[in-house]
Amino acid sequence: MRVSAKACFDGIRLKPPGTTAQIPTRMKAILIAIFTTALASAVVAARPNVIVIMTDDQGFGEFSVHGNPITRTPYIDRLAKGGISLTDFHVAPMCTPTRGQLLTGLDAFRNGAINVSSGRTLLRPELKTMADVFQAGGYTALTKQVSQYD
Repeated sequence: MRVSAKACFDGIRLKPPGTTAQIPTRMKAILIAIFTTALASAVVAARPNVIVIMTDDQGFGEFSVHGNPITRTPYIDRLAKGGISLTDFHVAPMCTPTRGQLLTGLDAFRNGAINVSSGRTLLRPELKTMADVFQAGGYTALTKQVSQYD
């Protein structure tokens, strides 16, 4: 629903006792600016947070939320139950092609990241990635890469 800030303030009258004075134009402009800023802030806050967790050498069935009877993963389970899980992603047998596929939505042979060495680890520079899509949607990136070597 779109609401015009100007429409909200047109016709508003400030009536001190015994007068019929309207809100001055400058005051209306200030109120419209405040209202628009507050409305924009509310819209930004309404966007969901997006968290992508990708691990190497871990399969779909290794989480208790996916039915593993041995491994207990309560924190991952809680994240999965409180959000959206993407359950039909096809991976490559190596880490770089898998990451490239996630970032671009294209198979490794189409995105250029087909290996983990030999200069074949980079995405084709003209490809749009999920980061580009999120940025166009008004998101900013806060990234943290965690490694087993940290």
